[in-house]
Amino acid sequence: MAKCGWICFGDTSLNLDITIDGEVLSRLHTVVDLGRRYSQDLSFTEHILKQTSKSQRLIGYITRNLYNTESRILMYKVCARPRLEYCTFILSSALIKKKLRLESVQRRFTLRILGADCTLTYNSRCNKLGLGPLWGRRLKLNLIFFFKLLHKLSFTSDNAIQYAETSHYDIRNSLALVKQTHPKSSLYMNYFTCKFSRLWNNLPQSIRTIKSLQLFVRCIDAHCSSENALNGLAPLSVSHSTSDILGTLNV
Repeated sequence: MAKCGWICFGDTSLNLDITIDGEVLSRLHTVVDLGRRYSQDLSFTEHILKQTSKSQRLIGYITRNLYNTESRILMYKVCARPRLEYCTFILSSALIKKKLRLESVQRRFTLRILGADCTLTYNSRCNKLGLGPLWGRRLKLNLIFFFKLLHKLSFTSDNAIQYAETSHYDIRNSLALVKQTHPKSSLYMNYFTCKFSRLWNNLPQSIRTIKSLQLFVRCIDAHCSSENALNGLAPLSVSHSTSDILGTLNV
């Protein structure tokens, strides 16, 4: 029983004694499952802190032992960045300051490569090194994952993502829309299914009606490369002081 415990999601004020064969199980505040660290409030704060810490150590090792820029960038893409992008959909409900912390890992890496006296902005440094900002990559990865869920190409335990009923009228831009829930709390409003249902419905109809995964990936990559297209996906949801780092969509 030493390895057993229980965690409560939601109402953390509950004071319960849970037993198995007369043994009282200890209450846990965080649990690790499949590489993700869950906390009672489902904020994934500890998960983000752990991943950023590991990535920073990897970057330190890379920059100390490799002197060629191309090799450093390659090792960053292979070893460090995947840690920052593991299960990107869970970051939908994370606090903006935690997303900034994730982005700061790549910001520091680009400065190490180009030198601390580099005057280029973060986005310009990413373009120069062939690295997309992490928030932009999250947006594309999450839209692709949403497409997979919608077309039953990936497993989900419920049917939360479904197409909306087609209108009897010939309404412009009304094809392939998904049902949207109307959350009553700001926390649930930022959950993956709620947030990306809104973003999906704001995509051009020509992209929403695509059936092939390969074609969707190519089209969404091209679409998300346009700043005007990104601004059209949703109204500004972060302050101007952070939009240069996190974009305007808070993903």
